[in-house]
Amino acid sequence: MFDIVKDKLKKFKGLISLGYKDLNSKKEFYYREKEIFPAASIIKIPILVEFLRCVEKGNLSFEQKIILKGEDKVGGAGILFELHEGMELTLLDLAKLMIVISDNTATNILLSFIGFNKVNNLMKLSDMESSCLRRKMMIPYRHEEENITSVKDIVLFIEQLVTGKLLSPSFTYKAIKILKRQQYREKIPLYIPEHIEIANKTGELEGIRHDAAIIYLPETTYILVIMTESKNKFKADRTIAKISELIYKNSFKELCSNK
Repeated sequence: MFDIVKDKLKKFKGLISLGYKDLNSKKEFYYREKEIFPAASIIKIPILVEFLRCVEKGNLSFEQKIILKGEDKVGGAGILFELHEGMELTLLDLAKLMIVISDNTATNILLSFIGFNKVNNLMKLSDMESSCLRRKMMIPYRHEEENITSVKDIVLFIEQLVTGKLLSPSFTYKAIKILKRQQYREKIPLYIPEHIEIANKTGELEGIRHDAAIIYLPETTYILVIMTESKNKFKADRTIAKISELIYKNSFKELCSNK
């Protein structure tokens, strides 16, 4: 399987990086996994986890309320910038909006409660060597202020999340449940049957298309992270989807043959 995947990766017109890990068999496959990319909305995964850690420690509350202000609103993904000022939301609402529809306004408000340092400290404690949160979403920034990450870091972080090393069982369940509600399904989930549970988070900037997912098969769970940089966003999305389909079909075939 991985020879075919590697061949597809080599033919991609642009920069592409992939990480795969089966959490049962521990089988792994990586391709240019240490390449550093602009993180885009993939950085929202550690933001979510740090938010849950703050709640778990009693420093924040799910039900803590905020009032949406005009100055909070930023563009890009999401819906809050379309809604009226004065709307009341809880911090849990913001966390769900940040992941489910990748709302940038929700992300920025949530970050004002959590702080950059806590998210960066979490990533450092999780041995994410190439990742850094430097700015909020959709604000003017210089190149050196870009949020960055790598496939290697995200696979490692997701594995720690799924295996309960970052949160208690109940909060791990809550994090995964939110990720399973992701509404952007045009990359890793696209060609996987709808009955297969997938928890994922996409990321997009100009020329950047990422997806990071946990795929739950009947007898195994695997992590797949693909990051790309190219001029053709449609082909990047379809390449991610086709590689995901290939890995899914072969993983399912292996499970059936081992019964």
